[in-house]
Amino acid sequence: MNIYGPRMDYRGTYVSVIMKVLDRIFAGQPPVIFGDGSQVYDFIYIDDIALANILSMKADCADECFNIGMGIGTSINELVSILIELTGSSLTPEYRPEAQSFVTQRIGSIDKAASMLGFRARTTLRDGLAKVVAWRR
Repeated sequence: MNIYGPRMDYRGTYVSVIMKVLDRIFAGQPPVIFGDGSQVYDFIYIDDIALANILSMKADCADECFNIGMGIGTSINELVSILIELTGSSLTPEYRPEAQSFVTQRIGSIDKAASMLGFRARTTLRDGLAKVVAWRR
């Protein structure tokens, strides 16, 4: 799913929507939302990814594939709203036309990871984003 956490890499071709929003907020510019912001994604904190890897190494199974996520959808509007609140900003998002057609809903089914690995994410989106905001400051 969409992994996030402190020290997110800026060097690749993909820069997380979270970092793009924070960059604009910290520059005093309104965060940009492409489309109407109703796109829904499954965001998972990096510590939970590490936990899933440890559980998979301990599990009595091999050659299996798992979705590792929260199993909860968060819209881009909700994500931006939380980031604005956590930064103490009074900015309001700027909406722009969606230039490309992206996946508009991606929520992972975590049932298999829960049953075979005993995995459940522990970090709420708000708590994980607070850690990213603190790191970014």
